Amino acid sequence: MRAGPTLGVAARLFLRAPRPLLRAIAGPPRRSDLGEELDLGTQVMLAMMERLGMPTTDQLDVTEARAEFEADMAMIAPHPLTVGRMEGRFVATDTGPIPLRVYWPRKRRSGLPMLVYYHGGGFVTGSLDTHDSVCGRFCLGADCIVVSVDYRLAPEHIFPAAVEDAERALAWTFEHAAELGGDAERVAVGGDSAGGNLSAVVSRRARDSGGRRPCFQLLVYPATDLTCAMPSHRSLGQGYFLTNETIDWYLSRYAPDPATHRHPDASPLFANDLSGLPPALMVTTGFDPLRDEGARYFERLREAGVHAERQHEAGLVHGFLNMAPMVGAASAAFDRIVGTTRRALHADP
Repeated sequence: MRAGPTLGVAARLFLRAPRPLLRAIAGPPRRSDLGEELDLGTQVMLAMMERLGMPTTDQLDVTEARAEFEADMAMIAPHPLTVGRMEGRFVATDTGPIPLRVYWPRKRRSGLPMLVYYHGGGFVTGSLDTHDSVCGRFCLGADCIVVSVDYRLAPEHIFPAAVEDAERALAWTFEHAAELGGDAERVAVGGDSAGGNLSAVVSRRARDSGGRRPCFQLLVYPATDLTCAMPSHRSLGQGYFLTNETIDWYLSRYAPDPATHRHPDASPLFANDLSGLPPALMVTTGFDPLRDEGARYFERLREAGVHAERQHEAGLVHGFLNMAPMVGAASAAFDRIVGTTRRALHADP
């Protein structure tokens, strides 16, 4: 039996158990280097993964890792959310078509705000399907059209291929906004992890090119520093879902030349100037190796005069958006993100 389905069945059973039983399964409370306590439901999932001997991404080859992610997400969120409409589109480019999936809210009308969404997965895994539930939740909760982007993945397409596709998809959305029923003046970008990185990068590149800029950037536990130099990589790099070994596995495939790791299109934290960027929501978690680089990018945005908010989820781990259908605290955190996104997109210009 595959580890992914095993975890899904077990988690659905155990996460409904009384709190004392969950604590017995999880073990003593775990605290971060900052003294923050790990959410109990999340700790139960981590404990089950360990006891089942589930392989981590760095123990798999690329094909296996992609298949595991697809299967795990299908198990965690087996029932797609019912949006108003969903349709596949393509962006034609000289390197081949970029698949898109467009989501519309149930109440159709013209002039809706739009969110161009870039999925997570370390630039190597992830797809339109792994983030179908995530995009549906943003569509319904934030009452917006969501354009989900299936950008090229590494190692077949190394840096900066994903950046190029992210930019092309954003340009396509501006161009086709009216046709889709959207408002070209209210086009935002967003993403989780690798997708958060791409959102930050395309926001800055749009400013530098003088082209149309996103109205908002949603940065959910983004990778902003591929040098992995921040203290949280040392203090939180083991035991909390995303490990240092897995990060290295991703980076060796996406950006195999270490000389590129300080390029601002790979690590937005190394951009010299962050002024004039769109308003931002930065989401960080207490048990994420990327915690400190997200916090520092948020600080730099504020220092540059950008209107930015930070939502810090002290008890959660990297990847909690995908865990939301099973973990109550993750679902509540997701709702808070959606609420802020909705307010940003529907605010008066």
